[in-house]
Amino acid sequence: MEDIVRIEAEKQDRYILPDPNPQSGMYYRSDHFSFARAGVPALFARGNNDSREKGIDYMSGKEKDWLANYYHKPFDEYEEWWNLDGVAEDARLLFRVGWELANQNEFPKWKDGSEFKARREKDLE
Repeated sequence: MEDIVRIEAEKQDRYILPDPNPQSGMYYRSDHFSFARAGVPALFARGNNDSREKGIDYMSGKEKDWLANYYHKPFDEYEEWWNLDGVAEDARLLFRVGWELANQNEFPKWKDGSEFKARREKDLE
């Protein structure tokens, strides 16, 4: 699926980044994790790592501040500085990914090195 995401993102003049804060464990706390743990390939997508208008350094600083001072705290609410235009791009991108997957004859596979690949292969035996 990641390869499809990359192709579809490029069509939108977007790109894929690795998780800038893997130490936060967001992948393991997100809704899709139950699927991944069971061996079902699942994407973890978040679009708040860069800004077309203000750049990656701006968003990195905003994320660090958000995680330190607002995330899962009483102040964790919508902020006026959020630009949600990317959410529409995300929806179109993920629709295209779903469309491509729905029109393939093979089930998505985990990439080599994924900690969830062994579980999926065991279930397919």
